[in-house]
Amino acid sequence: MTAPSSDTDASWSPNSRWTVASSNYGRLLVPSIFAIPADGGEPVWITQSDVLADGAPSWSPDGRWIAFESHLGADEESPATLWRIKVPESIAATATD
Repeated sequence: MTAPSSDTDASWSPNSRWTVASSNYGRLLVPSIFAIPADGGEPVWITQSDVLADGAPSWSPDGRWIAFESHLGADEESPATLWRIKVPESIAATATD
């Protein structure tokens, strides 16, 4: 990422053109999932919540989904839930070939 941020848990897309990572990019209060083009460019904000901290993202083998964990706020001890979110069409077109 190009702005000051805390980035963790990066995972490459199946064709290595994108990564997803957990980040507080843009000075977010809790981390969200962002997709970052491997060749540079602006990150794409995938999950957006003011209260849920999202982390540990991973691509599905077909590049159409991103699985991740989410828990309440910055409390690492709070129970986490597992989610999956469909990759935005603008990314899916270049993440699966």
